[in-house]
Amino acid sequence: MDIKSSHSFSDTVERLENAITSRDLKIIAKVEHSKGAAAAGLELRPTVLVLFGHPKAGTPLMQQDQRVGLDLPLRVVVWENADGETVLTYREPSFVSEAWELDPTPPQIGGMTKAIEAITAEAANN
Repeated sequence: MDIKSSHSFSDTVERLENAITSRDLKIIAKVEHSKGAAAAGLELRPTVLVLFGHPKAGTPLMQQDQRVGLDLPLRVVVWENADGETVLTYREPSFVSEAWELDPTPPQIGGMTKAIEAITAEAANN
């Protein structure tokens, strides 16, 4: 899912982090891909990956199938496209239950979906 932000890249990243932490979710890691590229002597438009979540949501999924840990915690990549627009991209949480054939679909997937939709909307819009 791609969502164009009405804010600058750095403001969008800050808004994303605030939207996550204001919901009592934890930012697990922040990967600054563009800084890594620069350190290797390569160019990459601004790109940051933010991983976040809460063990109460993710652990029950991993109790069904520990391989789910490849796709959790939730993640959003904030990036600047060739037109200079800032975009937030994430996978729908239903991807996790489909990819790992969790049956029945755990109720946490619905909560994760609502959370990531609200978080990215808040980060992208005024």
